[in-house]
Amino acid sequence: MPSEPRLRPVPPEGMRDGEDALAGPDRPQGRSRLVLALVAALAVALVLLAWSRVRLSERIGLLEQQVRGLESEVLERDGVIDAQRGRLEDVRTRIDGLRELLDRPLPEAD
Repeated sequence: MPSEPRLRPVPPEGMRDGEDALAGPDRPQGRSRLVLALVAALAVALVLLAWSRVRLSERIGLLEQQVRGLESEVLERDGVIDAQRGRLEDVRTRIDGLRELLDRPLPEAD
């Protein structure tokens, strides 16, 4: 039966070798590394926030341009619709006039 690998014991206060690398937050070097890591994380977060704000502003600008373009197209379309309504009313008036002519009795010829 193969023997299981042995784990080496770790003293309760942590490893003595490389103590600088594994310094906890209660040690001065550990605190400074923690502060440095937090500052770096904050700087990255601020850069990402600024970048996303710039990108969002660009996107908002593009959308506003599209809205202005669509509004002008809608106004143009409304003008065409109004012109067609006017023509439709003219056609309806002419049709009503023709119906009146058709409804009149024909004069009798002698």
